[in-house]
Amino acid sequence: ASGEGWEEITVPHTWQASDKTASYMGTAWYRRRLDAPLSWRGHVVRLEFEAVYHTARVWINGREAGDHVGKGYTAFTVDVTTHLDLGKVNVIAVRADNSFSPAMLPRGNSYDWAQDGGMTRPVSVLVTSPVYLQYLWIDAVPDPAMTSASLAMRAVICNTLKEERTVEIGYRIMNQTTGLLVLENDSALAVPVPSGSTREVAIPEARVEKPHLWHFDHPHLYLLEAWLTRKGKPIHSLRTTFGVRAIEVRGTEFLLNGEPVRLMGVERMAGSNPAFGMAEPAPWIDHDHDDLKNLNCVFTRVHWQQDKRVLDDCDRKGILIQ
Repeated sequence: ASGEGWEEITVPHTWQASDKTASYMGTAWYRRRLDAPLSWRGHVVRLEFEAVYHTARVWINGREAGDHVGKGYTAFTVDVTTHLDLGKVNVIAVRADNSFSPAMLPRGNSYDWAQDGGMTRPVSVLVTSPVYLQYLWIDAVPDPAMTSASLAMRAVICNTLKEERTVEIGYRIMNQTTGLLVLENDSALAVPVPSGSTREVAIPEARVEKPHLWHFDHPHLYLLEAWLTRKGKPIHSLRTTFGVRAIEVRGTEFLLNGEPVRLMGVERMAGSNPAFGMAEPAPWIDHDHDDLKNLNCVFTRVHWQQDKRVLDDCDRKGILIQ
């Protein structure tokens, strides 16, 4: 959406990385055109912002659709279904604001961390059925002998319809390295979800025998895919990766999978590369974590809610993060 007063940029973006706006504190506008095909009719369309610092307000075709106030490091979604004109080109406008505010930390006009304004993490368009999986979580903990692992899985289901829907949850677990199937349950649980509501449910616990354990020397991961069906018809699916690991502190020892380990590490601060600021591209995150591992570091610490690309990359590379 270039034109007078507009500049074409790539998201993730912060205006603090540009010399002419490096010291600017205030509001800035982002605008983008979005084709909304007729095939989206009957679906839910959400915009997922993984972070906008520190306050965002979102408009679709001039109509305000949602906001996220004073929470610059957390992801949020805006349901834009009713604001879109299907079969036409729509205009998304986002106002980002990094002004100093007495209503939130830090107080006064002084920061001891990066206050980079803008869409500092990726943005996605999510098109799903009216009943969909919003989140998928798993805790995979090995037994003391490390010969099997219990899997505690939880899912969050949203029903945007004006009537209750009962759906079934199924799942499969695969070895991410080999692609081989480890566990599968086509119908683990039937869940009634009231109209216009969100429900969190626990999927019946499962076990993996002889699991490949996650360790910083061999960061083995599994893939969990869960899906919703209704009357045998697939509705929506969601994926996440996980490692099987046990973390314990015993006296002055830190134990990973029962093994006492020494946590050698460094603090990695997002925003320290002036070319990117807080709007780091994925290759730079990857670059920093490669540096950590080349230094034989297996541990890092941070101050604020992290980009999910950071957390996923730590999982893949074998880095513990606090």
